[in-house]
Amino acid sequence: LLGGALAFAGYAFAPNTITMFVFVGAYAVFGFAGPALNAIMSKLVGPKEQGELQGALACVGSLTSVAAPIVLTQIFFFFTKPAAPVYFPGAGYLAASLFLVLAAMVFTRLRTTQPATASAAKASSLGLAASLGGESESMTSERSISKRSPGPQP
Repeated sequence: LLGGALAFAGYAFAPNTITMFVFVGAYAVFGFAGPALNAIMSKLVGPKEQGELQGALACVGSLTSVAAPIVLTQIFFFFTKPAAPVYFPGAGYLAASLFLVLAAMVFTRLRTTQPATASAAKASSLGLAASLGGESESMTSERSISKRSPGPQP
């Protein structure tokens, strides 16, 4: 993430095309971030939560793919219009850099929390379900087994 942040900040302040090409190398490192972050995050959740995690990541990726062009082009417009407080065509890139720094800070905070063991996670989820008035996993499986059994035959 920080490689992408460095590249976007470099793009924001680049005085010429040659400088832009220098920061392409830093941006190339950012290409490894997505798969690496997915691998790290998938280790933080249990096997039953993998689908939820991957769905949430895909959802966030899709939402940012829709929102980023809208937000960043508005930032570009604001800082390049004639009445702009400061003429700064790289403002969109600088905003993208700041967003990546914020994402890195959030990820680092999540990363410092210790993942629960499978048995502790299961026990806590069962306790949480019971405390919320929901069914525990064993109650759900017992109910589904009883639905599948044909019961007494007449």
